[in-house]
Amino acid sequence: MRLLTATKALAGCALLAGFSAAGISFAQPPGPPRGHGPPPGPPPERFIEEHAERLGLGDETLEVLHEIVDESRERRKALRVELRDAHEKMRELLSQEKPDESVVMAQAEAIGELELEERKNRLRATLRIRALLTPEQRQELVRIRGEGRGRKMSARMGACRADVTRICPDAQPGRASLQCLSEHWDELSKECQSAFEDRPRRGLRRGGRFRPRGP
Repeated sequence: MRLLTATKALAGCALLAGFSAAGISFAQPPGPPRGHGPPPGPPPERFIEEHAERLGLGDETLEVLHEIVDESRERRKALRVELRDAHEKMRELLSQEKPDESVVMAQAEAIGELELEERKNRLRATLRIRALLTPEQRQELVRIRGEGRGRKMSARMGACRADVTRICPDAQPGRASLQCLSEHWDELSKECQSAFEDRPRRGLRRGGRFRPRGP
């Protein structure tokens, strides 16, 4: 129970201490992305590198950034190997005719500790990269991300313009229009549906309701 509580607490800290204020997070969840659609955008470090000139970042800062990312990635790979082996051992224990409960519980704790260390590893990288940026640079990231989201939403709504006119003529632009489109998903054109297929959890959802993007 203590381990589960610590894991949840650490996950919350990672979310708060990450780049949420700057619209960027280096604490990506493990495993494959949920849902379907095109591959995710460039890694956060590459995103920062692409906007290095606008952010005023020098080569030295970028070099340190890549060192942090590389170090974190190598540690993550090692932890993944340990986790894979730990899960395999757990499967072997559970496949026994009469598994020893104390041994199984001990192995569960070992798996939990490895998962906790993986989260710590991501959090360390997040904090170290955050420390490279000044408050002004983090604010500039907010503006850059906002501009990108605005362009993407404009493109999506452009693909759904005819659907809005046909299905939701009385809906106000923005959230109300998205909510209306979500409620009439099966009536939307293939073009409009495709524009939102990469947002299965945020935005339009088949058979669900619109969930606005969080801050």
